[in-house]
This record gives sequence, structure tokens and C-alpha cells, in this order.
Amino acid sequence: MVGGGTALVAQIVGEYFSRVAESRRQQWEQSQRFLDLKREVFARYLAAHTTFAAYLFRSPATRRRNAPESESESGELVDTYIRHVENIGLIGQEILLIAPSMAASCTRLDELCGPAFEVQLHISNPAWLSRFSAEHRGDPPLVSYRQGIATCRAEMTSYLGSEHD
Repeated sequence: MVGGGTALVAQIVGEYFSRVAESRRQQWEQSQRFLDLKREVFARYLAAHTTFAAYLFRSPATRRRNAPESESESGELVDTYIRHVENIGLIGQEILLIAPSMAASCTRLDELCGPAFEVQLHISNPAWLSRFSAEHRGDPPLVSYRQGIATCRAEMTSYLGSEHD
């Protein structure tokens, strides 16, 4: 009887530790899936801003060549900005839900977008088009917007690194 009791206790203890190990594995997998979701949302957010910044840094003449004939340069620029703001707003709400501590970083970057857009809208005005040159790409709002994207990327990378450790 002693041998059978010992085997039973060993089986119970073994089952307990197996369940604990399985529970830990499931928790780890769930945390990895959540971390992957955060990476994906952050990447979409940064990609949207990077794409819009690249659009702003193109010359007005290039944007005009790529615009439909029926649209004016200013109209196309405004439409693109509105779509960008709507897209960023949706992604920003996702970030607020999954990583509330990143909201301030996102807000700072979003606030840099408007002034950069205004500079390009001003430059795209036909009266200013003849004065456009590469030096306008160095205007403080445009440079600040690009730097803001880099700063936000670094903060998101740091956040994800601390989540993973």
C-alpha cells in the first residue's frame, strides 16, 4: 500500500506542476500576442505619419503632376491632410486603448503635423510656387514634424522594450 500511495502522490504532484507550467505558458503567449498587437498599431501610426511627411516634402510641382486634372494643388493637399488626420485619429484611439502611457507622445506628434501642413499649403499657392526651392523644406515646422516622428518612434521603441523585459 505504501508504494501505491507514493505513486498516487507523485502523480498528483506531477499533474499540479504540469498545470502550473501550462498556465504560465498560456500567460506568456497571451502577453506576446498583446505585444505583437502593440507593435502593429505603433507601426501603422508611424507609417501614416512618415507617408504624410514624405508627401509634404515633395515639391508642389511634383504633387501637381500626380494630382487629377480636375483638382487644384491646394484642394488635393487639403483632401490628403483631412484623410491623414482621420486615419491618425482612428489609430490614435487604438493606441489610447492598448497603451495609454503613449498618448502624450502621439499627441505631441499629431500637433506637429498641422503647422507642417500649413507651411506646405502656403508654399503650394501659385503666387508662391515660383519662389519654391529646397530651402523651404528646411522650414522649422517641416523639420520639427520629421524630428517629431523620429522622437515618437524612439519613445515607442523604448516602451516596447520595457514591455518585453
